[in-house]
Order: sequence, then structure tokens, then C-alpha cells
Amino acid sequence: MFFTPPVTLFAQDTASHAEGCVVTASVSPDFPKGLHAKYMRYLGQKLNLKVNIKPMPLARRIKELEKGTIDIIILNYRENPALTFLQPAYSPITEYLFVNHDDKDKITNYRQLINAAIGLNTGSEVFPIFDNDKASKKITVNTLEQKILLLKHNRIDGFFHTNLSTKTVLQQMGLTEDIVKSTWQPQYLRKQSHFVISPNSKLFHRKAELEKIIEQGVANGEFLEIRQVHYKATNN
Repeated sequence: MFFTPPVTLFAQDTASHAEGCVVTASVSPDFPKGLHAKYMRYLGQKLNLKVNIKPMPLARRIKELEKGTIDIIILNYRENPALTFLQPAYSPITEYLFVNHDDKDKITNYRQLINAAIGLNTGSEVFPIFDNDKASKKITVNTLEQKILLLKHNRIDGFFHTNLSTKTVLQQMGLTEDIVKSTWQPQYLRKQSHFVISPNSKLFHRKAELEKIIEQGVANGEFLEIRQVHYKATNN
């Protein structure tokens, strides 16, 4: 199996380059040098482009991408005609409900979920029924760390986030025994994660080339390999 080793991260503020040789990607402020940043560097290497990383909250990422002030982000699929979701999805992704350890059996069905205060990242979507349920008590913040702190101090009853990212931050905060996945989990939380550009992106004219790179990366297992190497290093 062919594999290009994970790309070494460039400095976040790259020195000036010739016009058109630098693109701006944005990732979560929780992980400015995390897995998504490595994926962006991988694409940059394949396109022979330098990549600047600008961490910002999700809702702002989407708005800046629509305007063209950033060029590419990673996002779960949603209906947005102002965005172009590159095909294929590079990875399926599953979000889980996290709660305080002593409350791991407290939420046992959907009705209890919507009656609980649940932390979400601003602009994120979990699953359609919950997203559109006006009776649900959603508390929106900008970062995973904020959700963890709200839960730690019992300001919310739980939050949704991906498993490995949450485990990494919980480990850094010394809270792996205190905050855990809820025993009950809603169905249909598995989603497809895409690289996303917009018609205002510098990369829009290279859409076909990008999609070919993504298709080959998925087929060759390169995205999976980058992910495995990243989390192995994180857990050492």
C-alpha cells in the first residue's frame, strides 16, 4: 500500500510567498496543530502549496469560508448552497454524548436528552431530530474545553463531541476519570466529514484536482494512516 508520511507542520504564520502559492485553512482553536491541521498540510503538499493555519470557532470558520477570507475547512455534511463539499468524504465520524461519571446512567432516552442542558459548539449539528427540536436545551460555546468546563462545574448535563478528540483534551485536563461517555447514546450519530471550499476560495478552480487527491488518499488508506499516527503520538 502506497503511503505518503504525515506532513510536518509548517509554522502557522508562513513567510510571504508568490501570489497564489499560499492558501489559508482554518481548524478548531482546540487543536491548532491537531489532526485536521495535518490533513490540511497533506493536501498542501499534494498541491505544492504552502498552507497557513488560522484557528477559529466553527461558526466563524463557515462565515469566513463563504466570504473567501479562508480557503478550506473540514466540516460534516450539511445543506449550504454557499459551500462546496468535496467528494468523496475523507472519513466517517461519530460524535458521542459525554457526561459526568456519576451521571453516566442518568440519560436513558431521547425525551430525557431534550430535557437536559446539552453543550454544543456554535454552528455544529448533531442529528436532525435533535438539531431541529425547539424543546431541546442547547448551550452553545466556541470550544471543546469550554464544554468540558461547563460540564465539570455542572452548568450543563452533557455535551456532544468526537471520541478521540475529547479523550485527548480530557487527558490534558486530568479529567479522564471524571467525564465519560454516557451509557445511552442516540442513534444516527455517524456522519461523513468533508473538506469544504467555496466559490470564493483560491482553491475553487482546483476542485477536480482536490477531489482526485482525496479519492486517492481514501483508497490508499493515507488519511487513516495519518489519523493512526497522530493519535498514537498523542497518547504516548
